[in-house]
Amino acid sequence: MTNSVLVDGIKFVNLEVQIKIRREIVKRSVSLLAVLIFLVIAATAQPAAQAPDYESLLTKAKRGEKGLDYAALRIAYAATSDFNPVVDAKVRVEMYKLIKEKKFKEAIKLAEAVHKTNFVDISSHMVLALAYAELKDQPKADFHKNTYLGLVNSIINSGDGETAKTAYIVISVPEEYAILDAFEYKRGTQEVVTENGHKYDVLTVTDTKTNSPVKMYFNIDIVWKGYDKVFPKTN
Repeated sequence: MTNSVLVDGIKFVNLEVQIKIRREIVKRSVSLLAVLIFLVIAATAQPAAQAPDYESLLTKAKRGEKGLDYAALRIAYAATSDFNPVVDAKVRVEMYKLIKEKKFKEAIKLAEAVHKTNFVDISSHMVLALAYAELKDQPKADFHKNTYLGLVNSIINSGDGETAKTAYIVISVPEEYAILDAFEYKRGTQEVVTENGHKYDVLTVTDTKTNSPVKMYFNIDIVWKGYDKVFPKTN
């Protein structure tokens, strides 16, 4: 099955996006969610220098090794000193602008610059997959397409996003937007809520295929801890 992907209003039809339907994931989301919450607590409780196997996971990711645990990769990255949940939205917008303008080499340069400090940035892998495909470099296009799918599916497999208990686990707000793009949902309202000691972004969006409203929950505990690091509290 080949689907188109809508990103920032641009529909891309040359990237095969095979994302499992959320309903098919619900059956195993509860046990997987428990594992992911354990990983979140373990990763964020450690000093940056002790991030669990991040360098090892990163090496495997860059090799394109099959069976890589992309959820563990993302969460391990969030425990490193490079992690910063505050992402410059202008870079994301500029990358897609360059793709739309068919300035593929410039888009590649910008996206690869993002990877110097954040290899798990989902949007940049989407851009690189599209750009390399247009430049007929299929091996690199496939690599970034598979990385994109691995990262996106690692979020989708963390829950169903329908309630706080089964919220998608993200490490940054742009990951939320990547999921919306993958499902072709249009952004709407967004609010932060706290339930049972956990922080959630609750998004009310529109399914562009049915024009129906959808409420989505994202667990942002890691994001919130990142904010505390970037913006330390003062007495």
